[in-house]
Amino acid sequence: MSRRLRDTKRHRYLGASIGALVCAIAVAMIMIPAGAAGPNNKTLQATINGGNPAPAASAGANARFVLWLENDATSPNQLGSANVTIPAGFAITGASSCSDSTCSSTSSLPSGSVFGNPLQLRSLGIAPGGFRYFLIQATAPCSDPGGLQWKIEAKQSNDFSGPPGNAFSNSPYSVGQTLNGACKLAFVNQPQDTAVNTPIRDQQWGSVRTPQTGNAIQAEVVDGTGHQVTGGVSGMVTLTCTVACSGNQALFVNGVATFASLTIGTSGTGDSFSASASGYQSSDPSSSFNVDPVELYFQNEPTDTVVNTVIRDVKYGSTATPNTAGSPVTVGVQVRSLAHLTPPLQLTGSGTVTINATGACLTQSPACALTANTANFGNNGDSHYAVFGSMTGTTVTTGYQLSAKEAGTYADSAPSNSFNVDQFGVYCGDPNNCSLPNSSDGQKYSDSTAVTTTGAQTITLDYNNTAGGGIPPDAACYQEIQSIYVDKQGNRPSGAAVLIGPASNFQGTSTTTVNHTVNKHWVQLFPNNGNPFIELCMGAQRIDPTGLYSGVPGPVPCNVDPNPGWVTKNGTPAVCASDGNFYGIVGSFQQSIPSTDPQITGWSSDGSGNRIFTISMGTPASGQLWIWDLNMRP
Repeated sequence: MSRRLRDTKRHRYLGASIGALVCAIAVAMIMIPAGAAGPNNKTLQATINGGNPAPAASAGANARFVLWLENDATSPNQLGSANVTIPAGFAITGASSCSDSTCSSTSSLPSGSVFGNPLQLRSLGIAPGGFRYFLIQATAPCSDPGGLQWKIEAKQSNDFSGPPGNAFSNSPYSVGQTLNGACKLAFVNQPQDTAVNTPIRDQQWGSVRTPQTGNAIQAEVVDGTGHQVTGGVSGMVTLTCTVACSGNQALFVNGVATFASLTIGTSGTGDSFSASASGYQSSDPSSSFNVDPVELYFQNEPTDTVVNTVIRDVKYGSTATPNTAGSPVTVGVQVRSLAHLTPPLQLTGSGTVTINATGACLTQSPACALTANTANFGNNGDSHYAVFGSMTGTTVTTGYQLSAKEAGTYADSAPSNSFNVDQFGVYCGDPNNCSLPNSSDGQKYSDSTAVTTTGAQTITLDYNNTAGGGIPPDAACYQEIQSIYVDKQGNRPSGAAVLIGPASNFQGTSTTTVNHTVNKHWVQLFPNNGNPFIELCMGAQRIDPTGLYSGVPGPVPCNVDPNPGWVTKNGTPAVCASDGNFYGIVGSFQQSIPSTDPQITGWSSDGSGNRIFTISMGTPASGQLWIWDLNMRP
């Protein structure tokens, strides 16, 4: 084939190939729809609350999140739609469009948008270089697990459709999110002082008052800013107390756990509790409070009584005629403030109360004993009290004290006042103006009986002298008499000193008897050996008229006198005291006192309610005289 012919054929082939290529391009242009993406170089930018990562949000709080969504200026196409997925654990509560970064003015989402998670934003029409703002409201979770992200997927189309090339190249776009703090439990109200085994309230003793006051303790969940969290709050809350407590678990109801039966069974000061629940930080400790005792108490106090007569709150009240005086011992229930800031609160009681003797009288011989010593609350028609209308002391002794008990519900009472159970005694309504019946002392002496004795002198007591009338404190009878005799007003008498008989130059003779008048202020007489009489604390100094001991006639201090003191009641010798005198209690001749020693030999009345006691001074030993320094104490 000639060269010319080959060139002609090649030109024809190339022409046909070029034509075919042009046709193919035209066909391709017809098959790709208008608006379809070319190369995928569309990009977006986004921030939350002005940043990427977003500023930290408060854990558990419902907050505003402003989304800024931009179509990059280099994008060849519009940003027509987007899906916004909120971080894990967030709960979306609202969404709207807004015109600027403050979102102070909002409007509805664009047409076709769907509220939810993800938030479906449609028909956005954001041109290259353009942007829009959206306000998203959401509740953050209670803790930050780390790695929280906002996810934004964007497409060119307005309805989030089209081939893959419609998606923006950096979609999904992420914005980091962190949380401040964490949700924790907190107390809605704080406890105040409570009574033992009664529900704790936010007012002192609120659950035992009538009517009740205050509210039960409540716990809630608060977010990182301290505001209450209500949405999604559930579960069991447990209170951990500083001491054992009960009723300390409660379920959340409408975001609040209420402890209506929270109680503590032991009294004490400075108690508190804290709350814990799964998924939340534990609360701070509550404010401290006291658990005050619920205890028995003596509504009135017992006083001296006659053996086998009802114990009352007036001395010898059961012997009064024609009606008894005072009231029987009565026990109540009270809450007592350990902080001593408020008076006790009286409560109604229930159950049976038992009164037992306690204190020093249990160790004495014979020991103290009671009868009719149980009573029920309400036995007099008032449920506040248990009244012991028949309780008696059956043993004559001193130092009785009472203690009230109940089986388990209430704490024991504090000990009562100390009192005596005497063999004899007579009630005196007015200690300053008493009159006694003729037989009041157990003897049949007439009020008009007079006692005449040789050398008798009358000694009356000084009731206002509290210095002891010259008796040294180490005189044994001083303390003994002081511990026994107290009048209705709580007074203790003091004595006056009188020297009996001539003592000039330590010569002469001593008196053999002396009369002692006990003022009507002190008509209640102490019984001994079945006979009521006054007891005398006497001090005496031995006189040595011949100088037998020292070589010089005169007094002999007891601490150098080899002879013991005289024999006092019950055969006890007088005791040497620091002032050099012997001291002892002078009692009745019935107490086995030798005739040579001082003793009371008789008693009578002066017709004005006073008692006159005749005291034999005894027979002094040969060559010695007792010169009596009488310091008398009823």
